[in-house]
Amino acid sequence: MQVQRRNTASRSSVIRTRLRRGDTPTPSAGRRPSQIPAPGRWTPAARAGGLAACGINAPMAATDTVALLGHVPVFECLEPGDLERVAQVAVPRRFESSQVVFREGDDSDTCYVVATGHARAIRSHADGRTITLATFGPGDIFGELAMFDDEKRSATVESIDEVEAIAILGQDMRRLLREHPEMSARLVIGLGRRLRAANERLASQSFQTVQSRVAQVVSQLVATARDEGAPDGDVEVTITQAEIAQLAGSSRESASRFLAVLERAGLITQGRGRITVHDPDALQRYVF
Repeated sequence: MQVQRRNTASRSSVIRTRLRRGDTPTPSAGRRPSQIPAPGRWTPAARAGGLAACGINAPMAATDTVALLGHVPVFECLEPGDLERVAQVAVPRRFESSQVVFREGDDSDTCYVVATGHARAIRSHADGRTITLATFGPGDIFGELAMFDDEKRSATVESIDEVEAIAILGQDMRRLLREHPEMSARLVIGLGRRLRAANERLASQSFQTVQSRVAQVVSQLVATARDEGAPDGDVEVTITQAEIAQLAGSSRESASRFLAVLERAGLITQGRGRITVHDPDALQRYVF
């Protein structure tokens, strides 16, 4: 699922367009390292090296990695010194569009933080059906349980478009926690807040109608676009009705009927594999 904007002057839109064409994004002059979401800042020469061919990028600047980690909810309670320690063991990675990062059933040995691009977590049924459990964009973390144990992966994660991320090896993180016990307490606080937010979200969804859940999914996609620099106004989201239904926990038929209602109301326009949201704020009337 890839979020696009009509404002072609937006830097993040330009970066994604280049990524889809296979070009290499270049650094932006005058952009402060602390601004997030941070685009890849590796030079073209570094990308052409052997590490890039193996999916491992040239190292990000330490300030960039620390800034990125500081915007991850799991790490929000860590001190600046803690973030610097984690940044020292983080390894840049790059995944092509539709590339599998890890599969359900694999050993949990690494967690990832997205710098640019988008990925999704999916599960497959024995009859061949696949459902989307979650999507990830810049600043999101996935596979984080690998920081604490090496249990099997509970889902498959694959890239939607080209993804640049930083990888943190589980054994490196566990070593840091042993050497700096105070980090463990701060990390538990961050994980507790994440768990509480997940519980509140599940409780809220259990009382929501299908229409409310679908509207909320579309609203969240719009919010993601705006977080990445989209201006007010029309926002185009590349997503299928089936994917919206999966994220909303509804049948495709029910989601399709409600999307048709939104289209008749003039709030969205549907196309093949995409939806253009014309009035994002009006969607909130359907979320309760």
